[in-house]
Amino acid sequence: MKLVHRALYGVLALAFTLLVFAPVAKATTLLEGDLFYTTFRGGMNVWKVHFVYDSVTGITYGPSTNLDSLSGADGIVFNPNNGDLLIGEQLANKVGEIPTSGTPVVEVAASGDASDNQAFNLVVTPDRSAVLAMPNQPTHAAVTGGNAINVVPLSPSIAAGTSHVITGPDVHLTGVAFLNGKAYYGDGTDFKINGHVGILDLTTFTTTRITVVGETQGALPSHSITADSFTNGLIIGGANELWQLSLDATGTVATVVAKISLGTFGNPNNWDQTEVDGFGHLFGANNNGNLLFIDYSGGSHLISAPVFSNEQFLATALDDIANAVNLPGRMTGGGSVFETDGTRVTHGFELHCETSDLPNRLEINWAGHRFHLETLVSAFCSKDPSINAGHPTDIFNTYIGNGTGLLDGAPGATATWTFTDAGEPGTNDTATITIKDSLGNVVLTVSGNLDSGNQQAHLDNK
Repeated sequence: MKLVHRALYGVLALAFTLLVFAPVAKATTLLEGDLFYTTFRGGMNVWKVHFVYDSVTGITYGPSTNLDSLSGADGIVFNPNNGDLLIGEQLANKVGEIPTSGTPVVEVAASGDASDNQAFNLVVTPDRSAVLAMPNQPTHAAVTGGNAINVVPLSPSIAAGTSHVITGPDVHLTGVAFLNGKAYYGDGTDFKINGHVGILDLTTFTTTRITVVGETQGALPSHSITADSFTNGLIIGGANELWQLSLDATGTVATVVAKISLGTFGNPNNWDQTEVDGFGHLFGANNNGNLLFIDYSGGSHLISAPVFSNEQFLATALDDIANAVNLPGRMTGGGSVFETDGTRVTHGFELHCETSDLPNRLEINWAGHRFHLETLVSAFCSKDPSINAGHPTDIFNTYIGNGTGLLDGAPGATATWTFTDAGEPGTNDTATITIKDSLGNVVLTVSGNLDSGNQQAHLDNK
């Protein structure tokens, strides 16, 4: 019996050892950054929270930090000319500008009429010359009845704005999104699915409705509207609905490719704004305080069939969010980083922050292999406040991009990279690179500080 007990004890001990010392899956950080958001009640109303999205835990948020207290806070966007935050100060009819670190504040009137109340949702024009301030709903624009948009110049900071009356079938616009040279609008009222989608002429300030296949204009959840460069489509939201729209070649016919009905989470139940990063990630803010995250970067690229999704409470009276801005400029340079097995990976590049701004070059070489960039698909330049780029500019310091090209001369390969400029002489600069072949197999993944070389962010040379 003792032998049996000893044998059994040995088996149990082995099982316990395997259980305790079994390898734990190592988390890979997929996305990390800071979200900036507003709350529409209370004195402290502009906030920052750090998030991490990884392969094991999903998405987690740190504690929120209050940046400032303005006379109301609603819309929030980045000023692409300097990286500051622009805040719509609701019924105060002001737009405020603060650095991402908090105070000081610059405030201007959104329009020349102090009784005009239209500084709710904000959007920056593609040429970075102005920010548009819109009403929340018709009752929030005392002078014009809601049928106007305020245009606030950026040169590069904000200056006093002017009001422009909207004409056409839809005049109470609550959101505008720029895509493929067109300004798309939504006009849904808070908490209702009663909106329209169309195109706004910013020369005449006239609206024209587009065709939404199989849907009825006047019954769309279009309180918010977001341009998504990842799918070259639109995302609209309102009440408890988020819809994803694709556009035809003319940009005047839309098809709803995905719908999400998010149920009832309290009062008010309104998906006020969505924010996308151009890489298949979406954040959605609900006025009841819930924050939605969707990773739709894989497979069908549909928000209704995500790689990962999560909804959790963030803050009471949550309003609008901003998580990134594509700053102007270009980055040049290169150097070497090492794989975990010691393989040296060298790269050299000249890349612009806008894909249409040429030339864009990238060469990567390692262990007898070579990747040559042919097409820059997406580019994103941002300013990480923890990095000091120093000379020649501190306008931005982080470049995230992806593109297609040749792998050892064969077409169809893809590359994704993040390059940072942490000043001179370049030893603190970092490079993170992933390359896949035409079948989607990962053939290179490397990350680290430059062993030799330098990466420099520059002002645009256009």
